[in-house]
Amino acid sequence: MVAVAGGCGESPPIASLRSADSPDMACSKHLALCLAALLAAVVPLSTAHAQWRPNGAPFSSSCSPNNLRLAPDGAGGAFIASRGFITADDVMLQHLTSDGYVAPGWPINGLLLAASSDGEQLSAVTQDGFGGVLVTWQHFASSLDSIDVVVQRVRADGTVAPGWPASGLRIRAPDRQNEPQIAPDGSGGAFVVWGDQRNYATGDEDVYALHLLGDGTLAPGWPSTGAMMNAPQVPTSGAVIITDDTGGAFIEWAQVGAVTYGVHIRSDGSLASGWAPGGSLLSTLVPRGLVRDGSGGMYLWTAVPNSTYLGSEATYYVQRLTGSGAVTPGWPAGGLLVCSAPGPRNATSAETDGSGGMLMTWYDGRPPYTATEIFATRVLGNGTRAPGWALNGTLVSDPSNSVFEFAPYIAPDESGGAYIVWYQDGTSAVQHLAASGQVAAGWPPYGIGLSSSPGQLYPRITSDEQGGAIVAWEEGPVGYAQRYVTDGVTAAQLSLVSALANADRVHLDWFYSGATGLAATSYRRTELTDWISIAQITADGTGHLRYDDTHVTPGTRYAYRLGYRDGGAEQFTAETWVEVPAPKLALEGALPNPAVRLVNVSLSLADGSPATLSVLDVAGRAVMSREVGSLGAGHHTVPLDLGPAAAPGVYWLRLTQGGRALLARAAVIR
Repeated sequence: MVAVAGGCGESPPIASLRSADSPDMACSKHLALCLAALLAAVVPLSTAHAQWRPNGAPFSSSCSPNNLRLAPDGAGGAFIASRGFITADDVMLQHLTSDGYVAPGWPINGLLLAASSDGEQLSAVTQDGFGGVLVTWQHFASSLDSIDVVVQRVRADGTVAPGWPASGLRIRAPDRQNEPQIAPDGSGGAFVVWGDQRNYATGDEDVYALHLLGDGTLAPGWPSTGAMMNAPQVPTSGAVIITDDTGGAFIEWAQVGAVTYGVHIRSDGSLASGWAPGGSLLSTLVPRGLVRDGSGGMYLWTAVPNSTYLGSEATYYVQRLTGSGAVTPGWPAGGLLVCSAPGPRNATSAETDGSGGMLMTWYDGRPPYTATEIFATRVLGNGTRAPGWALNGTLVSDPSNSVFEFAPYIAPDESGGAYIVWYQDGTSAVQHLAASGQVAAGWPPYGIGLSSSPGQLYPRITSDEQGGAIVAWEEGPVGYAQRYVTDGVTAAQLSLVSALANADRVHLDWFYSGATGLAATSYRRTELTDWISIAQITADGTGHLRYDDTHVTPGTRYAYRLGYRDGGAEQFTAETWVEVPAPKLALEGALPNPAVRLVNVSLSLADGSPATLSVLDVAGRAVMSREVGSLGAGHHTVPLDLGPAAAPGVYWLRLTQGGRALLARAAVIR
């Protein structure tokens, strides 16, 4: 996913705020709240916007899971990394599936990635491209004279990826390595960048980077303690990194005078064509964000500092650069002016819009508003502001409530629109803007609260990559998450009503009362494979969408979901896991029963060894027999013709295989 600029981050707004509750409360004080949250995990939900439980699905009760970082799992769920307090500042990781429940194999309070008496500080997470997640954090020595960068790769089932150390791969270098950021390399590995003090006694930093392969080993061409990206003896700050979608990465940082420099590196650490050693000058303005453009280039978000309000910005620009560092044709040489309204602004977040453009949000203290408000905009790939989005940003929050709203984060809805979450006066809210810049259909003018409980702190957001978004936040000692979807036939309404598994097939039945004629795609995956499309199905006149999956392996566990479109991106129902039973000998009986002459016998075979199906009269004499072992393991329907001479009465069906015999009764009438 896309890196977000450093700087103010989650800093308070320009004016003072009412102090929030401390996130470092003692665990014992909140035991009842923790237990209540865990019990709430079994309560289903169906509302206009949220697919999960009212007031959110709990993902941790490990005491103040703040400093949240999210990444989609590629299947409608999310990985949520947080700072816990089990021993010190621990690093926790949780995986919620698309239905808002803890994924199979994961602890109820999350996976403890790092715990020590010295302390750990979570920095960033990103998808690994194979259903898992990459996490990076700082490890603090007890003296604080040494800080190391640690990286870990975790699979979707909660196990550490093969080759990676159980406690993470620590990058040991002299002095302090600060604020690591991470980007996937497209092959399961990661590029990591950080601020490094090894060359300074003054606290100044260089930019160092490293490339780790999918098995946790060092990529060829890279030194084990990282390679310096900036020019020697030129202090830097705020390094961020994004993938270039071709196996390399872009890195950006602020240099002396707060100007923006960057490099484009290949897998082996060499520079891409057009980039200068020690960094190329990208802008004379302050860097605020770096976003991939999906075409091998990047978007660069920069700011002009506000001379009246120190620590804030006055003007925002966006520039699009190619992979060689040149301005993309059609873009203004100095970048596109995004916002130049009077007053201070800060706390930016940016993402791709899913259509080749860029989305961004910030909080803003412009007049005539009496408090800070949330604004957002969308920039198209051709260097223009998207139609419908207001000059200087579209207002997202409610200007009439006179509370300070800040720390916004943004996620794409995969159709050009955006979900935006922010903090306001002890609570938090989320809003959905359509690609046109207007409030999405069905959403209130200024968003909805995350919870009816007070004190939703530190909210963060990620796309669910299916047209919706997942938000996570803290309430005291408990971490909660909620999934928001677009209006229409949502997965909370269209749902699986039955999944019947036999050794040779799984019968699936989805239902939605308004789904008549709805065309959908049935998807399947296993615990070791990704989603694949297995069938196209259409709802019948009763609202049911039915499908028999006959390409199954006995003893295997499968997940199913339904994908459909409702005027935009494909949406998905919650996944349901079904275990296909191992084949066994079974005689289910005959249809019709009673019969006149022709009868269909339903049976199952344990394997392909010899087996016999016989019809016996009441005296035990064989009326007819048929060898059926050649049909193989699994369920079968065997048609029998009893012949015109079969006398009316009761008969016995007998199935024998491997020394076992099963009986079922059938009747013949005339």
